[in-house]
Amino acid sequence: MSESGGDMPSRRVGGLLPMALMAAIGSLAVHMLVPALPLVARDLQADEPTIQLTVTLYLVGLGIGQLVAGPVADRLGRRPVLLAGLIVCLAGLLISFGASDATVLIVGRVVTALGGAAAIVSVRAMVADSAAGADATAQLAILTSVVLLSPTLSPVIGGALADAGGWRLIFACLASCAAALIVIAWRRLPETHLQGGARRSPVHDFAQLLGTARFLRFAVAVALSRCALYLFLSASPFLLTERWGLTPSEAGFCCLLVAAAGVGGTLIVRRLRSGGAGFRVGLALAVAGSALMLALGLAGFDGPMTLIAPMIIVGLGTGIAAPAGIAGVMQCVPGLAATSTSLAGALQMVISGAAATIATQMHIAKPSWLAAAILAAAAAAFLAAPTDED
Repeated sequence: MSESGGDMPSRRVGGLLPMALMAAIGSLAVHMLVPALPLVARDLQADEPTIQLTVTLYLVGLGIGQLVAGPVADRLGRRPVLLAGLIVCLAGLLISFGASDATVLIVGRVVTALGGAAAIVSVRAMVADSAAGADATAQLAILTSVVLLSPTLSPVIGGALADAGGWRLIFACLASCAAALIVIAWRRLPETHLQGGARRSPVHDFAQLLGTARFLRFAVAVALSRCALYLFLSASPFLLTERWGLTPSEAGFCCLLVAAAGVGGTLIVRRLRSGGAGFRVGLALAVAGSALMLALGLAGFDGPMTLIAPMIIVGLGTGIAAPAGIAGVMQCVPGLAATSTSLAGALQMVISGAAATIATQMHIAKPSWLAAAILAAAAAAFLAAPTDED
């Protein structure tokens, strides 16, 4: 069985900000393109369903990529998987930049997603190798803060780039970022995984994780808590702009407030010395915020703040819960940190993607409907979460 370098201080893995960007590049690459999709469709003469595949298949690639990258990182080490992932991501971005039709663009997007998945799995595993317990949770909080901001800031950046130089400029900037991260990873990030013992098959590792009740409870709870956030991001733009008449920029600012609360949560979690307790505290806040949102809707209160103010509480809670939950996932089975986070990440993509798709198709027209869906996800996450005694 493998061992990890648990006593290696975080400063020896090159600093967390570059690592946070490596972990977030997959998220950046999907969200920055969203506002430019109509330009892409017009330029490549493709219909809307075809262009939507650049997002749908990207998310599929992120899920599959994590399942593959995790076991490989536990066997070959974090550094080679991270470098390979960033290189594959760069290749996909360059393919997308030069795409002459929708098919080539979709191929480039899937390649990018596979590389981004390897990056996020290996970066999380590096953090788990370099710290333990509350320290790992604190360092994962920094990674999570960047990932939480990216879905909100990325569309703004992507839209500005598309307005300035067309949709291909988005891929040019992302490719430049990926190239810089490859250099940083090569020069500053050492291997953190000390290997030893017999190597088992990935199937055996996945079976061991799926047979571990504590892992399953953490993984399901993390996925459901993220699902609550994705439900808001999917349905709130419609409510804010069409129901309450906000402009797109005003709606974007409202989403930014929720993201900022999530970042605030990642700062708070570093002060909670018990990761399991911090996880449940965060989920409890998410339940309280969504319950308040539902109560306001059922009481007849209306207006953007009846949605955003309670959602800030939910965002704060998910910001606390996410890093504590990811740390819990990776600490359940020694030696399988990367495989653990890959399996949990794939589960998160499936649950969140399905929930967001359903919310979009249902065309949620009332804040109380959205509040009920968010409350259901948050309450289920709280019930699934393990305690320190489990």
